[in-house]
Amino acid sequence: MQRDVVLRWIEQIVATVRRMLLGPDAVDPAMAMPIIDEAIHQLLGPLALLVPRLDVPSAAALLRDPERILGLARLLDLKAMALTADSRHDEAAEVAQRARGFELAANACPQCGAIYDSPAHSCAERFQTLLALDHSRQEPWGSRHGIVFCCYSLQHPKEQPDGVLDRAWLALHRLVVEGDEPARLFEGLRKHRDARPPGWSAPPLPPPPAI
Repeated sequence: MQRDVVLRWIEQIVATVRRMLLGPDAVDPAMAMPIIDEAIHQLLGPLALLVPRLDVPSAAALLRDPERILGLARLLDLKAMALTADSRHDEAAEVAQRARGFELAANACPQCGAIYDSPAHSCAERFQTLLALDHSRQEPWGSRHGIVFCCYSLQHPKEQPDGVLDRAWLALHRLVVEGDEPARLFEGLRKHRDARPPGWSAPPLPPPPAI
């Protein structure tokens, strides 16, 4: 199924089932369940048997595609509605909780995996807010600008050139492992902008994790 039609297809199913459950000619809720289950099966394809057995973070990591994950969340929310209409309240609560988990996972940062309540929020947005605090020189943010930048860069490597990542990795290694004092550490990096300061070493930069 093409990604650009997934959510539209899901919304059509949601509208149909809602009419079946809540419309003037409402039917037995049990009649809606096969429609929902078949839609979930089509959405998941070869993963249809595996995904229900996994916890939400593992299943979302396997699915990867945010639109597919959000589509699953909406279908599960619809299934919870049908279960509630059928007075199967305990099952409905469990499915609704899982639907909410997938909805949050659909908004996860594609690089670091951070989860947000709304797609309007992002790591980049929060980083810019933090940078504004850094540059205001208000404590405790002002003195931690270098640390914040290094952490964000390594968590979001696609946004940075390799040279920046290498220096961020070196800085955090010196800070956390070697115990360097932050102010002296970043002063040393500023004095050697195009090279590693003499005598400073760190293990090779590991590859970014797969999210």
